[in-house]
Amino acid sequence: FSPEAGPYPHYWIPALAVVANGDLLAFAEARQTLSDLGDIDLVMRRSSDHGITWQDENVVLDDPDGNISNPVPIVEGDTVHLLFCRGASGEFVGRKPDRKSVWHMKSGDHGRGAWTRPVLLFDQSAVEGIDHIAVGPGHGLRLTDGRLLAPAYLLMVNGDRYNFAIFSDDSGATWRRGELVPGRGVNECLMAELADGTILINSRDQLGGGRRLSARSGDGGRTFTAFQPEPELLSPVCQGSILRLAGPEGLLVYAGPHHRRERRDLRLFVSADGGRSWGHSKLIQAGPLLGAYSDLAENAPGELVVLHEREGSEIWAARVGRDWLAQVWLEDDFARLDGWTTQEDRPGAAEADRERGLRLTAPAGGRAGMRRPFEAGPAYTIEFSGRWPEASSDGSGLMGVDVADGARRLQLARRGLDIVAVTDRSAGNWERIHRLSPEDASGETAFRAVANDGIVQLFVRSSGDWAWVASWHLPDRPGEKELAVFCEAGTLGFTGTLGRLRVY
Repeated sequence: FSPEAGPYPHYWIPALAVVANGDLLAFAEARQTLSDLGDIDLVMRRSSDHGITWQDENVVLDDPDGNISNPVPIVEGDTVHLLFCRGASGEFVGRKPDRKSVWHMKSGDHGRGAWTRPVLLFDQSAVEGIDHIAVGPGHGLRLTDGRLLAPAYLLMVNGDRYNFAIFSDDSGATWRRGELVPGRGVNECLMAELADGTILINSRDQLGGGRRLSARSGDGGRTFTAFQPEPELLSPVCQGSILRLAGPEGLLVYAGPHHRRERRDLRLFVSADGGRSWGHSKLIQAGPLLGAYSDLAENAPGELVVLHEREGSEIWAARVGRDWLAQVWLEDDFARLDGWTTQEDRPGAAEADRERGLRLTAPAGGRAGMRRPFEAGPAYTIEFSGRWPEASSDGSGLMGVDVADGARRLQLARRGLDIVAVTDRSAGNWERIHRLSPEDASGETAFRAVANDGIVQLFVRSSGDWAWVASWHLPDRPGEKELAVFCEAGTLGFTGTLGRLRVY
């Protein structure tokens, strides 16, 4: 959707569905202004070739007296249900015409049939103290048992926000509300059904904590556990999307801007354990204003479609292969040292330890290291974990990773209690960017550096969860395409062990 091709000056708020015949339906808000309270219509485009080409947009619903927002499509056989919000005057409105309420309509023939007349489901004034009630935005679910499920939220008059589910067990004839998810300060959310029937809700943190929030339901969305932060899923105050992929692996995919404050750097995260961890990720779109609202759908076999907002009031569709999503550039547990060579100008010893990884020993004032050719795209994630002896806490030793790939250079290490790096502020010298607590430093510490679009974000995990600790610009220092692991010793000799290295 683009103002250059369509009749509206702004397109925001994407939603995506794959209907039973394989067509893709892309929904969006078509706006005359950027205001959430302005004149907003719902529009749709269809693709019958897996997202390669798209038919012209058509208006699903136009209310000249107000706004239609937050599309939530749900596919049931050849029927497309559409839930949405309405804030308007006229015969369709609830008892508070200036505030949002939730409506439903549907279309047969895979969304080609005429849409039914909108029906009011939930009036914002049904409960005392509610300012408005809303759904989505983004796709809803048809559960394994046939229940239709849509994510929703309340804004209270006092400013509190809560999530809950809306569901129907009679093909959309009637709808009920589930109980509020314990935890205030949330907003737009999406849900996924896991292999065991658990419903996972993933929500926006309206309080600005810089993380996504999640909770689980074991009764089809009627009740949920309390919200918990997702340490690996950075997010500004913004919508994000989640989808469970078909197949025995039961993989989950999350899409959203990967930054604590800015809507930028749209990234896909993959979980293989039902959303308990999200270690693997891939960049879709780098840069400011290029990662905001999105929705996900599983397209042709082995392919995803990411419908996302982009700078210029546009909405784009990205087709993503599952093979690319799962691609790992380099993974090594150092049980063997195939592919690695000793750094000739760095005296020291290196040996593979089948049980513990790569053992590096540097003499006093020296350095021990190994290097290998480095092949990856312009955006990559690098993780390494290691063990340091307690003697290193006096600052006498350093162990780290050095990535040199032409226009980018990343140097990251741990020296005793300090996490150090070469950043754009350090003129090529080591700079302390984080200090570990003595408790965390006593065990294994893992690092994850996400490098893309000239920005590095560093995460550290010691005894607890992943924690964001720093961001900086990559120094623009061309270098040889290689990856090196090393340890350096100060006045005393130093031995460290690198347990695992992964670039993806």
